[in-house]
Amino acid sequence: MWDDLDYNPGRTNNWGEEWIDDNTGSELEQLTTGNDVIDYEGCESCAHSNGPSNKARINCVLKGQGVWYLMAKLAGWNNTGDTLDIDQSIFDRGFPIRHAVDGDWAGAQSFTPTVDTITSVDVYLRKFGTPEFDLTVELRIDNPEGILHDIVVFTPAQIGTSFTWLSIDFIDTAVVPGTDYFIVIPPAPSGVTTSFGYEWGYAFGNQYNDGAFWFTRDGGVLWRDLPTMYEFSFRLYGC
Repeated sequence: MWDDLDYNPGRTNNWGEEWIDDNTGSELEQLTTGNDVIDYEGCESCAHSNGPSNKARINCVLKGQGVWYLMAKLAGWNNTGDTLDIDQSIFDRGFPIRHAVDGDWAGAQSFTPTVDTITSVDVYLRKFGTPEFDLTVELRIDNPEGILHDIVVFTPAQIGTSFTWLSIDFIDTAVVPGTDYFIVIPPAPSGVTTSFGYEWGYAFGNQYNDGAFWFTRDGGVLWRDLPTMYEFSFRLYGC
């Protein structure tokens, strides 16, 4: 579809030209026109827009930025601008977060940040079947049942059936040296009748030295850690 960005009856005005003229020297203006940029002549062609002085090519620049952003997010980019502090991306199998005949299963991963502030985490997971309960991700301090600092909830519709990275934007948390922090996916709430739920990816072996794999199969009455046998798949961001 062709759009020169004209508007008003008779196409007498062009918002692309007007924006460029009003924002000379901005990054978007320079990407479109190439003005004052060494060895760059601007957007030289556009399949959708040209318009006055080719300034309507801002339309293609904006569309290109949108496509780049979408592809980067699909590839797992965390767009907070924060530092990737811990990257335990190794994955071998999925640990179920679900209701079962023998009890309610849940998982947690402890970690030791090197950044001053925790901002977000990624967890590698999927859903299986049709869960009756939401996926809850918590940030806790000291132990899997310790001080709750933040909680983020996702509906089953927000979780895919294939393993992928899920980004959790926690409240910024100032790191206290010597403190253990935990990503916790707690048990299913009471009243769940099926065994459908979620799987959190994990790796065999001690893939991350400064934390541990924790799990419960009785709804959190007893949490056990297996620090040398397994590691949940997670990434931590901070600043």
